[in-house]
Amino acid sequence: MDTARAELKKVEEKLGDPNKLIHFKNGITSLQNVISEGAAKIEKDIARKIALTYKHRVLSEVSFILDNFASYEAVALEHWINVMEVLMAAGFDDDAVLNTSKKQLVSRLHLQSIEHLSPVELERLEKELRAALESLSLHKGRLSNIKISTSK
Repeated sequence: MDTARAELKKVEEKLGDPNKLIHFKNGITSLQNVISEGAAKIEKDIARKIALTYKHRVLSEVSFILDNFASYEAVALEHWINVMEVLMAAGFDDDAVLNTSKKQLVSRLHLQSIEHLSPVELERLEKELRAALESLSLHKGRLSNIKISTSK
């Protein structure tokens, strides 16, 4: 529990700093270890409450980011996606709000990256996507032929 508190204290005021992500990860992982190991019930309860507090803090920040999306750089968005992944790896992977928030952030990040492509890059991307679709269509046709010939 001491390790978790020490690590989380390092990110207390700077949870949005990508350089502090390792401390957040170490702190949350330490809390998860306390919860899942043979610690006393009181320590487990405290660890759960601390983890939930950080989850709510992250969700609050991500909600604000989603509402003010245009003012954030891609690096900041990627950082918050990583923060959410730390929480998911620590046992919050079944949290519907966390999952939805992460999906929204990822999709907006992808949209943002497409919006910044030059016309030449967009044309190249379109050609690559068309080629991939043609290849998938060809493979689908081959698989259909295999199914038909094996079922005869």
